Amino acid sequence: MTEQKNLLPKRRFKQFHNEIVWNQLELKKIAPLQRGFDLTKSSMKSGPYPVVFSNGIGAWNSEYKVKGPGVVTGRSGSIGNVSYIDDDFWPHNTSLWVTNFFDNYPLFIYYLYQNVNLTRFGSGSGVPTLNRNDVHDYSTSIPKIDEQIRIGNFLKHFDDLIILQQHKLEKTKELKAAYLSEMFPAEGEFVPKRRFTKFDDDWKQRKVFEFGNQISSGGTPKTSCEDYWNGNIPWIQSSDLTEDIVVIKESRKKITEEAVNNSATKIIPKNSIAVVTRVGVGKLALIPFEYATSQDFLSISNLNLDKWFATYALYNVLQKEKKSVQGTSIKGMTKNDLLMKEIMIPASHEEQQQIGAYFLMLDDLIALHQHKLDKLQNLKKAYLHEMFV
Repeated sequence: MTEQKNLLPKRRFKQFHNEIVWNQLELKKIAPLQRGFDLTKSSMKSGPYPVVFSNGIGAWNSEYKVKGPGVVTGRSGSIGNVSYIDDDFWPHNTSLWVTNFFDNYPLFIYYLYQNVNLTRFGSGSGVPTLNRNDVHDYSTSIPKIDEQIRIGNFLKHFDDLIILQQHKLEKTKELKAAYLSEMFPAEGEFVPKRRFTKFDDDWKQRKVFEFGNQISSGGTPKTSCEDYWNGNIPWIQSSDLTEDIVVIKESRKKITEEAVNNSATKIIPKNSIAVVTRVGVGKLALIPFEYATSQDFLSISNLNLDKWFATYALYNVLQKEKKSVQGTSIKGMTKNDLLMKEIMIPASHEEQQQIGAYFLMLDDLIALHQHKLDKLQNLKKAYLHEMFV
């Protein structure tokens, strides 16, 4: 009885509940793998056939080596990723491809290999390598073809939903980036390209230190002193902030009043903007509660501008700064450099409010799309775990 139970998945479609146990076989008898084919960049000729590398499709070629559909996984460099290819393709020599499906449903085999977790068979301390012989000896179980088709198509439906949700998320992020470039004046300009109706006055230039009446830095209480930690004062670190998200709801660590009294950190008023000035250029957040920070931050408090406009105006400038230092050894900026940066500001507080509210709406929409995507991915992961032995 125990052996039979182990040969059935936790979750099955109703019409298969009375079916016999799944057939237990080694992977080499289900869907064996073979090393891909050499193909140098110089010998590639642009064409309709995907070249599948260790981490997925990486190029297109005028010739193919394998008739689709196919299942490909990484052999060298990147292991664990599994690709399903509908059409004819060229498996690169950094990959392994299924040479024979033995009348099994290819889409089912694709999800079977995902569930196997191929990273466990990896070796090599430098460049990770997957030995197909180790994989071939792994024993697993498969159902009859009718059940394979139901499982494969069901999980494919989830993947289609995930792709659709990823598309919505990326489109909204692209929309935000486009409006950031159009709703703030370009360099040398006094008005933005895109504007809400009834506003036509020139914007004025102001330095960042003029955004608020209080500028604060932070510090780190002694980590060896237990009396300083697990209090009720949120202590923000750079790792608490997420790139492209300017809202933070909580901190991972909290400190005590004694920690504040005996270190360089200080309590900062709610609705202040915390900007990372060391490692993590481009990260900032409007903090809706009183908090303290590490020395990686500069906080601007008692704002003279609409709080959301000020946040997104700074975010826009820091994104440009981040792009300018990409590929260089620069990992941060001095606090003085940040405070002396000049930013164009609309004189009308109402215009500030409308701009800030618009970008907040876009960020809420991005967060909603991300939440739905996470939910779909977690649901698929659960089904993948429960629908295989």
